Formats: sequence, C-alpha cells, structure tokens
Amino acid sequence: MTTAQLKILLSPEVQAYIRAYSNRDLFDLILSAEKFEGLSNALIADQIKGHRKAAEKIPLWYETAGLVYPPGKGLEQCSSQAMASFKASLFDGGTMVDLTGGAGVDSFLLGKKFKEAHYVESDHALFQITKHNLETLGAKNFHFHNQKAEEFLNENPKTFDLIYIDPDRRPGGKGKKFLLQDTTPNVIALIVQLKKYGKKIAIKASPMLDIKEGLDLLGGAETVVVLGTPKECKELVFIIGPNQNSLNPLVRAITIPKQDQVISFQFYPEEEANKDYKITSPQNFIYDPYPAVLKSGGFKSLAHEFDMGKLHPNTHLYTSNNLVSEFPGRAFELLDIIPVNKKAIKEKIPDGKAHLIVRNYPRMAEELTKKLGLTPIGNRFLIAATLADGKKAGLLCQSY
Repeated sequence: MTTAQLKILLSPEVQAYIRAYSNRDLFDLILSAEKFEGLSNALIADQIKGHRKAAEKIPLWYETAGLVYPPGKGLEQCSSQAMASFKASLFDGGTMVDLTGGAGVDSFLLGKKFKEAHYVESDHALFQITKHNLETLGAKNFHFHNQKAEEFLNENPKTFDLIYIDPDRRPGGKGKKFLLQDTTPNVIALIVQLKKYGKKIAIKASPMLDIKEGLDLLGGAETVVVLGTPKECKELVFIIGPNQNSLNPLVRAITIPKQDQVISFQFYPEEEANKDYKITSPQNFIYDPYPAVLKSGGFKSLAHEFDMGKLHPNTHLYTSNNLVSEFPGRAFELLDIIPVNKKAIKEKIPDGKAHLIVRNYPRMAEELTKKLGLTPIGNRFLIAATLADGKKAGLLCQSY
C-alpha cells in the first residue's frame, strides 16, 4: 500500500463506504467498476474484510474510526485483543520494546503499561499502517522504528524493562513453522542479546511448540503462559526474568472465553511428575479440559487439585460423583455407557443427533462421525474413549 493510497483510504468518503459495506456481499464490489480513483476495489474489499475480522478479534480497532487494516497475514497472525490484554496485565515499568510490532495489538496494549514504548517493524508498508493506527488510538508514549529487530538491538544498546518478541512463523510467505530457530527473527540466535538488554523478555511462540523443547533451547524461563479459548490453544508465551529462570517454571494455562473473562490453572512441572492421582470408572460427571490445559501437560496436577478421577492414564478425561463447577473445561452429565457402533447408536440415539468427542481412541472424530451417522446438533455428546480397564466405549452425555 502506497502513501497516496493510505491517504485516500483515510478520506471520510472511503471510510464511510467501508463501514456501510461491512455486511454486504463483496463479490459484487470486486466485479463492479472502481468506486474511488486511485484505489482498486480489491484493496477496498481487503479493508472491509479486515473491518469484519476486527469486530470479533480486535473490538477496539473495530470501534475506532479512521483506522486502516493491514492486508494478508498482518491481521491473521496478530494476537486478539483479549489475549493481548491478558499479556499486558502481566507487566509494567519504565520502558518496553516490541521487536516485531506487526499490526500493533500487543504493542499498543503492552505500551499502555509503560512510561515509554518502542514499536519495531521491518516491513515498511505494515510499519506505516500501524504507526498511523497507534497514533490514532492515542499512543503518545511510543517511538517508531522501521527496521529489523537485530538492527534495533545493535543500534540501541540499552536496557529495557520488557522486551517482547513475536517472531514470524511464515517467513517469506512459506509454510507455517513452529520451531523457535526456524522463525524470523531467529529467537535462539538472539537470546544472548535479549537477555543482555531485557530485564524481562516475553517470547510468543506457536501453540505447536513442545514446551520442554522451548525451555531447553531458551535456557529456561520463570513462567510459561499457555493461552487459548474454549475451542483452541492460541499461543505460548515464555517469560524470562533476571533471576528465576529454570527448566521448572510456573506453567499457567489461561483460557479466555471472552474479553475480560479469565479461567486459570497452574502448576510446576516437577510437582506434576510426583503427583498422585486415581484411575476410576466413569462417575456421574465427565470433564473435558480446555485446549490450553491439555497443552500445558498438567494432567496429574489437574486431577489432584480438583480431587477427581482420571478415566485412563492416557485418556485426558476426568470424572466425579458431584459437579465441580470450577473445573477448567467442559462438564457433562453422564447418561449411559454404550458400545461405539451403529446398533447402539440407533437404540440410544434414534434421531442421530449428537456431537462426537474422541479421546485416546483409534479413530478420528470426523471419520467416526460419518461412520456412525451422527449429526452434530443439540446438547447431547458421545465421547469415544479408552476407559480404566483398557476397553473402548462411548460415554453418552449431555452438556451441563
């Protein structure tokens, strides 16, 4: 996007058009004659798509007039406002720098917790857009640097209270990567400099990264934050401090159902290894941990903290006779235990309406749903799982 295009995009006429078109079909727009001189309909369509995405992902951006949405992966890869707000709640101080500023969501919300903030971004077009957006949002304490993270560190050899870095996991637009050494910038190659200049360092990583592997490569951390929604794990954040870094950090599994709502579970890996827990048959209630909890690996600690049984060492489902409403996951009331076959489904679920969950079971959910003829509608669930005796069974439940 050129400077001239940016100026036209910000005109009242174009901004009003984008908002007015927000709920309409973009197909007609793309095929029609150009609406504004100097702007392609495709570029306007990208802005409308960005505006729609911001409604759910970044409501502050959606509600603020005069912002421009970055094209492509700029908006796709950025943190949601809810995730960024939680991360910002963990820090404060005098100075911070975001070495990979991107669309600026993390930068802006983190920067509000510090007296002085620095935004660093190497992509010139994205830099221009985000600089405009953050200034429009009132980021008066920001300094902007259009350069690579490595260049900034070399040219600004001073200590920051926080260095935040979210390396690009799709360098060059190629396939998605998740190993820290394969991202841009290479966090492992930079770690000595980061530790030298940052009193605290927060490294955002892919949810696919193995936590232990990340700790080994980084030389430990004081905290690992696993962030997610009730449906998926979104990101890992390794927080490195000045004194307390170890291979046994506090692991915090944070689930954010919606803005300003946080469900937390935490443990230390060494304690997890030594926790006692019980394997039991299914009781009145079945619990399926949220994705961030599953990613954290605190399976024994979870059973211990909430005093409930686990269905099998490798089946990460939990059970209790009485409802535990504080459990960080979905709760179901058990109706019946049935074989996982068409005959049982026809008898117990004659209308075929039930969602399927697969846990430690030799079939994928999509394949098994099709085979059983289930329709994922309503509040009934069939959980196909391996139980305490090693046998495979279906837990017919209803959501609680």
